Amino acid sequence: MNHITIYIIRHCEPLLPRSTERIFIGQTDIPLSEAGIQHARALSLAFKDIVIEKIYSSDLIRSRHTAQLIAERHGIAVRNKPGLNEINLGTWEGLHVSEIMTNYPGEYEKRGEDIVRYRTPGGESFLDCSHRVLE
Repeated sequence: MNHITIYIIRHCEPLLPRSTERIFIGQTDIPLSEAGIQHARALSLAFKDIVIEKIYSSDLIRSRHTAQLIAERHGIAVRNKPGLNEINLGTWEGLHVSEIMTNYPGEYEKRGEDIVRYRTPGGESFLDCSHRVLE
């Protein structure tokens, strides 16, 4: 009986603005940091002896770069799938927690009460995102 093994890998560390405060980046298309590139290279080494036939990636640059470093080692192309993109955070994209709490009073707390179903203004919920990704 044949079996298929699927490895699900999240992109490595993105290049975030210098801040001690958490920022919501979702689908904001930012590259990997230097540390993220090094982590992705190390990750590619972890997969060097594993037979990989196909690699799919979201079309966000940080995900494509992570996938590309693994794919190069196997001599295969990365197949971009926009449906695999990060959650769409709508108007919260690029905002710090303090900005969300100021600009959207009570909404951050609502998200914490039902993080699976809470939909950010103009964005999607984790449930919406999971349905999109599973397709």
